[in-house]
Amino acid sequence: MPLFWSVERDGDAVVVNCPEPLRCAHDPHPAWMGQCAGAIRDELRLLGIAEGTLLEATVAGDELPLGETLLYEVGIPQPHVGVGVRLTRMPAAPAGVVQRYRHAAVGTATPEDPAVVLASVRVPITDGHELDTAHAVWLATRDAVGAALPAGAASSTGGVDLRVRFVTGVARTQGSVEVIRRLLDGVSASVFGSADATGSELSPADDRIRTAEVTFVLGASPQLEIELRSSPD
Repeated sequence: MPLFWSVERDGDAVVVNCPEPLRCAHDPHPAWMGQCAGAIRDELRLLGIAEGTLLEATVAGDELPLGETLLYEVGIPQPHVGVGVRLTRMPAAPAGVVQRYRHAAVGTATPEDPAVVLASVRVPITDGHELDTAHAVWLATRDAVGAALPAGAASSTGGVDLRVRFVTGVARTQGSVEVIRRLLDGVSASVFGSADATGSELSPADDRIRTAEVTFVLGASPQLEIELRSSPD
């Protein structure tokens, strides 16, 4: 049994405290994890979604993978990610894991530390199949991101702020947890060069990502706009 877990409202935010990170529902896990994930979904369904906002989520813990901890293992309701998400890693909590969810205005989050732009690229989307899987995203973005990064930049930096804007073209595409997962996994693999020798398996290193923002916007030509920033620890 867990020592303690709770899901509570704090003004316009949902705050989660649990003794360890939630694990995938398909993996062995104690019953309380499913109860906690369900309570998070219930509270988010009561959380208002204002126009022009995205879901801003934070987790306290340096070693926790952002996407898995905050999105995938929780089963975030789709309406909350239709415009996009902003995921941020905070300093580790004294004990356990603290996750926080709220809606914030769409726009670039201002980092607390001075940031250095590592790369800014635009990748055209031709037929939409580039987004079918995380591997397809990696194939579409690896050369452009690799060419834009200074030699050794990704391996030498202590942390990265990642922004991915999916310009959807004439058809408005709503965000979903699954599409966000493909984008984060594929782009982070292209940044850190973490595909295997055949390119068939990805090992996204999002524990290196301090802030990840994925947004979906309407534009004339479908493309991915990717920006990487590095800031000192």
